[in-house]
Order: sequence, then structure tokens, then C-alpha cells
Amino acid sequence: MVKSPAKRLVLVLTASIFISESLLMLGLSFMPEQSMLSNILLDSIGLVILTCPAIYFFVFRPITDYVKQLQTARNELRVTASAFETHEAIMITNSHQKIVRVNQAFERITGYKESEVLGKAPEMFHSDRHSVQFHEKIAKQIKSIGSWDGEMWCVRKNGELYVKRAAISVIKNNAGDVINYVHSFVDITKEKNAQDEILKLAFQDQLTGLSNRKLLQHELTERLGITHKNQEFNALLLLDIDYFKTLNDTLGHDYGDKFLIEVANRLQTIVGHKQFIYRIGGDEFVVLLDNLGVNPVLAQENLNIWAERIREALSDVYILPPFEHHAVASIGTCIFTGHSRPAKELLKCAEIAMYEAKGHGGNRVVHFDQNMKAGLEKKASLIADLHSAISSDQLQLFYQVQVDGSHRPIGVEALMRWKHPTLGMIPPSQFIAIAEESALIVELGDWGLEVACQQLGAWRSSGTERKNLMLAYNVSAKQFKQPNFVDRLETLIHRYDVDPALLKLELTETLALDNLDYVIAKMHEIKARLGVSLSLDDFGTGYSSLSYLKQMPFDQVKIDQGFIRGMTSDSGDASLVKTMIDMSKNLNLQVIAEGVETKEEFELLEKYGCANYQGYLFGRPLPIGEFEKVTVH
Repeated sequence: MVKSPAKRLVLVLTASIFISESLLMLGLSFMPEQSMLSNILLDSIGLVILTCPAIYFFVFRPITDYVKQLQTARNELRVTASAFETHEAIMITNSHQKIVRVNQAFERITGYKESEVLGKAPEMFHSDRHSVQFHEKIAKQIKSIGSWDGEMWCVRKNGELYVKRAAISVIKNNAGDVINYVHSFVDITKEKNAQDEILKLAFQDQLTGLSNRKLLQHELTERLGITHKNQEFNALLLLDIDYFKTLNDTLGHDYGDKFLIEVANRLQTIVGHKQFIYRIGGDEFVVLLDNLGVNPVLAQENLNIWAERIREALSDVYILPPFEHHAVASIGTCIFTGHSRPAKELLKCAEIAMYEAKGHGGNRVVHFDQNMKAGLEKKASLIADLHSAISSDQLQLFYQVQVDGSHRPIGVEALMRWKHPTLGMIPPSQFIAIAEESALIVELGDWGLEVACQQLGAWRSSGTERKNLMLAYNVSAKQFKQPNFVDRLETLIHRYDVDPALLKLELTETLALDNLDYVIAKMHEIKARLGVSLSLDDFGTGYSSLSYLKQMPFDQVKIDQGFIRGMTSDSGDASLVKTMIDMSKNLNLQVIAEGVETKEEFELLEKYGCANYQGYLFGRPLPIGEFEKVTVH
């Protein structure tokens, strides 16, 4: 049966209203964009506009406007759904902190499926890296300001720890009540591990695994702040392994490394806190002791106990298969509390005490006191002045005569003196030792050797009897071992027209302690190539032995004045002097005794067969002008 156009319009209108109401009930998200129903609706609307504009404006237009709103809402939902499935993990909880929704990134990072976590609390992901107080603080902040962000260690489903950078925010309804919490986070474990590795390289010693000097300075500064608050005494112990270089030279660096690792292990066993042990140099370690007490006397006693315990433990034998190694340590300590000294100064004080321990033979503990610092500051001042002493013409050579048994001058020793512009004449015992420590000894030695050669050349051309004097000059081990020493000496001999037979280099016994073969070869070169003679200075004070005296091509030995001084009152010294003279003669070595001051000493030395002498009995060291006035012409 064919319906009239009016009835068809009513049917279309009714169907459209029904469809619109259905869409309102079901939601636009369930209607395909180009569905048949939407086409019918559009056809109906078009027909109504043509046949009955009033119905369109009063019935269909409100419907079409609402449909457009639903389409807009549908697009927004699609964008929201797309954003929800991002690389960033999202977890939504309700007002009771129960999980109601997670995204795929959450599942990928945590290892949990959504079905496994719905209805559960986020506490299931917490790790033991954080305390209860940590999580309580987060909850308090969220309640206060509605959000929190930071880093947090959590546990994956497989039990693996990971660290995340997270943000938590609240969602409230129009009434201001919390209805949801949104947790978003990313896994930064790899980034964190990379940062830790960088920190490890920057602040950790790669050989022993201990912290290094950089971290020590940082943590020591923190420790000063802590002790300032609690007034407890802490202490620094600086340890230096005595003669470690000998181990490296004899067994090799591999064994040296094994030894250092064992030292680190022993320190960890004793101290019990790896984070308070540092390796700051080759064989230098630092121990930071805390909680020594608030009473200064008891704190010092506690420090003494700890320091001796460490020293004794480090002196036990080290098993480095197939070798056994015995080692000892010099330990310097510095006790502190509050901000009494900056961190760098504390370490310097411990270092001063450590070198004091080394200076007294090692294998001991020395506690820093202010007098040590005053002495060090004086030494530092002298070193600074010594740098300019050469260019400022403050150095001089004094000359002391050497005689034979008839008191006839046969030679002279050139001795360095320093006339300081404000301190006056500084004894050689002070500045020579300082020069040795600071490596200035090479520069001073080169200057003195040139002046001595220049003087020998002047005497040779003078036509006086002084042209026959042999000049002795003391050469330090550091100067002698300079690669260009022989070449430089040859240059000076030619420059000042020196008779090399009248030049005698005095060398100390310490020269033989290191690289003996090299030293012997250079000595032979000096004698064969240049014709210069060699004398062993301070004979008897060091490591004299027949074995190396036979190897080293000395022409003469000089008996140290310490034996000469006690010889007339101590039969032991007298016996030693006689033995040294006899031994030297048996090795075809000339003998000269230094420091002869009395007639009794001279007569006893002459009785023992000594042929040559030097000392105040025959003449004091004098500047060149005065020396030439009172000696041979």
C-alpha cells in the first residue's frame, strides 16, 4: 500500500527522532562515521528543510546541533584514548587508592597485565630502597598541594628493581572532592646506571674500588658540617706505604697492584665502613674516623687505638703467590670537630704528620700539632727564597783546605753557602736538605759545579802554586743521575780549560741504593772519558759494604766526621775508624778524614795510617778572596 507524502514525512520524522534518541542513549562513539542511519537522518533533514522549514527549525535543528556536539566529544575521546596509550606509563587510582586503569606502557615497564593489578593498591610495587617515612612524605605533599614528582625505586613483576621518574596528581569533581589519582612515570634505570657509572669513574679508584680524593674532599666538607652540629670529634688518618717503590721495582707493577688491593681489603676489614676509606694516590690511603666522642681527651685516646690497630694490621706479612712481602706504613693523623679548619687544610695537616712519621724512619703514627705546621711554613718560605737565590747572587762557594800528613795543602773542597738578604748566612745543613726534597738540588748543583770549574781554570792560568791544588766538589745523587750530566761536565771542563786530573767529584753512598748498574756504568764513563777522579763521601754512615766498594770505581774514601769526633773518647769509634782505613788500603783506595779539629784526633789518625786530612785544625771554609790570602801562593 502506497503512503501519501505527508505520511511518509511523519514516518521519516518519527524514525529520525527515534534514531536521535537512540544515539543520545548509546553515545556517539558507537555510531560509525558514515553509517546508513546517519545517511537516513541527513536525507530526512534535507527533505524536511524542503517541505516543512518550521519542523526543521523547531525539531531537527536542535537534534543536529546535539549530534555535532556528540561528534566533537567523540573526537576528543579518541584523542584522549590515543594520549593514554603513550610511551609514558599511566596508572589511575580511585579516591581509595585502588587501581582502576593502566595503559600498555605500564604493562611493559612493570611486567603486570591490567587484569593483575585492577583493584589493588600501588604499594604492591614499592621496594625496600625507600622507608615508610619516604612514602608518608609523598602522601603528605599530595594532600597539601595536589601533586608530587620525583624519583622512586620500585619492583617489577619478576622481582627486578628499577627506578622511575614519576609524577602524581589528583583529579577533583565540581564539589572539590578527590575522585582519582593519576600516576605517570618513565623507566630511567638505564639512564641512572649510566650516571652511576660516570660517578664511579669520577669518584672511585678503579684498582681498589675505594673512593678517591675528589669524593674525600666532598664528604669531608659534609663531615665538617655534621661535627659542627653534634660537636663530636672526627679524625683523618693518612697512610703511606713505606718502600712501596721497591716492591714495584723488584716484583713488577702487577704484584704492586695486588699488594694495594690487599691493603684496601685490610683497611675495610679493620674500619668496617668502605665509604670511609679512600685511595688518594699511588700508595696513599685515607681513613675517615667518625664518632670519636665529644670529650677531646677520650677522642684522642680512641684515635690512638684506631691508628695503632691499623698500623699493626698493615705490618702483617702479605701473601702474593709465589712471594711473601713484608710492608709497614707511616701514618699521620689530624683530629677535628666543627669548622676549625677547611677540608683541604685538614688533609694537609694529616700529610704533614705523615711525612714527620716517614722522617723518623717510618712504621709509626704521628699526630699533627701546630708546631709541625710552623716548621713546614718556614721550609716553604725558604724554598721560595731559594728559587731566586741563584739569580740574585746570594749563593757563594767557600773553600776549605785539605792537607797531607805534613800539613801541606794538597787540595780544597768547594762548599756551598747561602747568604740570605734578611736571614743572613743560612747553614748548609738547612738549605741543602730542603733543596734535595724540592728537586732544586739539581739547579744548585749545576751552578756550583760551574763555579768550581771556573775557579780551577782561573788557578791553572794564574801561574801560582794553587794551580796544582785538587778541587773536590760534592755531587748529589739527583744531579749525578741526570741524563746529560757527563756531557755537561765535559762542556765545563773545555769551557774553563780545566785539568780534569785536578777535579774530584764526591759522591754519597745513597747513590748506590737505586739502579746500581747504571751508576757504575756512568762512573766508569766519567773516569775513562774525562779523567776525573771520584771520592766516596761520608764513608761509614750509609750502606758501605765490600761488595759494592769493589764494584764502584772510587779513587778515594772520606771518613765521616761523626766517627772522627768520637774516636778519642770512644774505643768503638776508634776501632771502626782503624778498620775503615785498613779496608780502604786493602782496596787500593786513598783515605781522607774530614772534621779533624784537634791535635789528638790528627795524631790518632796518623797512627792508624790515614794520609790526608780536612777540618778546622787546618783551616775553616773561606770565601775565595780570604782563602787565597791564607793558602799557598
